[in-house]
Amino acid sequence: MLTAEDISQKHAAYSPDNEQQRFSFTAVVDCNSFYCSAERVFRPDLHRRPIVVLSNNDGCIVSRSDESKALGVGMAEPYFQAKEIIEKNGIEVFSSNYNLYGDMSWRVMETLRIIMGENKVEVYSVDEAFINMDAVPFEKLHEAALQLKETVEQWTGVEVSVGVINYKGKVTVLPITEIVSENDFFDYEAKYLGKSKEITPARISEELKVKIEIVAKKAYEVLKMKGFSRSEFIIVNDEPYMLEMNTIPGLTTESILPQQAREAGISLPELFENAIELALKR
Repeated sequence: MLTAEDISQKHAAYSPDNEQQRFSFTAVVDCNSFYCSAERVFRPDLHRRPIVVLSNNDGCIVSRSDESKALGVGMAEPYFQAKEIIEKNGIEVFSSNYNLYGDMSWRVMETLRIIMGENKVEVYSVDEAFINMDAVPFEKLHEAALQLKETVEQWTGVEVSVGVINYKGKVTVLPITEIVSENDFFDYEAKYLGKSKEITPARISEELKVKIEIVAKKAYEVLKMKGFSRSEFIIVNDEPYMLEMNTIPGLTTESILPQQAREAGISLPELFENAIELALKR
């Protein structure tokens, strides 16, 4: 049986003149406690806290965080049997949300395909994939694997948009919208041709919501904005990063800012009336 040292020596000795010595390397990508990890993307306050996800009809436990495993919660254990441990240790419980898990799985796999090439990635399940790593030099495999892990964590962050307006003489931050693109990026198709889902209010923690509102309002004031604005953020590792501010946001009934205003109880006619009043006061 070959040891890692044997493989390393054979790889180092490889040359184009000795093709038969070439080794093929395949990376196995496996997302840890995937359903729990997906829930934590939208609830970063649960980082390092024990959580479990239940099956259909909340019958059995189908995903456990490492913290829950350490507390003795069993995989596929009926919920009623684990309830005493769960309640005693304050374990957070989620009903399964397969739309969310499918979306997060697509983000992970698409990130791998973008980085390594579509023909190099074979998706095995919702949270597992095989990657052909032959193009990566042997001595760089460990570094490449770490870079893949870090990139997946960064690129599967949540994209959100928040409107800030001057409404009735007061700077007002509107409810935040979460944007889930069906394409690689929030591109033309995603923005204008319906290739995205817009969820208002966004599925984020109260702490993140407050952080984003503070930054968006501060940017509006520092830039001396007067009318409508919509700021775009991406959330990575529980931190929101501002990407840009749109000073001429769409104002159709289906545009993001009017959706946010509607969630805040402000109709489109009221938005326009407010804008006209502000313009007349200048």
